Amino acid sequence: MYEIPRYWKRAGLILPRSAEGPASDVIGDPCIVWDEELKGWRMFLFCQPPGHGQAICLSPNEVGARQWEFLGPLTFSNPDSLLGGSTHKPFIVMDIQRMNHAAKIDGRYCLVTISYLAGHKVVQQAWAETLGGPWKLEPDVLITVGKEDEFDSKHVDAVTAYYFAERQEILYFYMGYPLQAQQRTGSPYGSA
Repeated sequence: MYEIPRYWKRAGLILPRSAEGPASDVIGDPCIVWDEELKGWRMFLFCQPPGHGQAICLSPNEVGARQWEFLGPLTFSNPDSLLGGSTHKPFIVMDIQRMNHAAKIDGRYCLVTISYLAGHKVVQQAWAETLGGPWKLEPDVLITVGKEDEFDSKHVDAVTAYYFAERQEILYFYMGYPLQAQQRTGSPYGSA
C-alpha cells in the first residue's frame, strides 16, 4: 500500500530555467512517464519559450536533483498544424492500469496539449511511435470551448488524459474558464 507522506522535505531543484532560449522564462507542470526504450524516465513539461519541452532521467531509482537532462522543445513532424502557431502544457495519455506509464494505443503514444484558436485555449492531440517523437499533430481541435454560458466558454486548459484499454476509450480532465459568471461560490469567473 502506498502512503502519502505527512511532511515533505525539499530535495533541491530538479530542472533549472535556461539562461537563454528554450525554458528561459518558465519551466514547470511536469508529466513524468517511464520510457521503456530509454530504460529511464521522460518528462514532458511546460516551458516558455516555446511552451513545451522534454527532459530525461536515465537513472530509474535516482530521480532527484541533478539527475535530469533538459532536451529542449518537443519535435512535431507537422508544426504547421499547431493551432495558433504554438502550444503548451503537454501531457501524455496514461495507462490507467499502470501508474506513470504511457498508454500505447494501436502501437502509438498519444499526447494532448493546449493550443490556441481564435484567442481561446483548446485541446489538440498528437501521436508518435516513440515517446521521444516526432509527434504528428491532428489538425482539428480535440476539445473546444463550450457554449457562451458554460463553464468552459472562454478557455479549455491544463488537460490530463487516461486510457481504458478494456473500453478502448480515453477519459480527459481539464480546467475550463467561463466568459460569464457561473453560479458557484468563491470565484464565479475562475477555473472549474
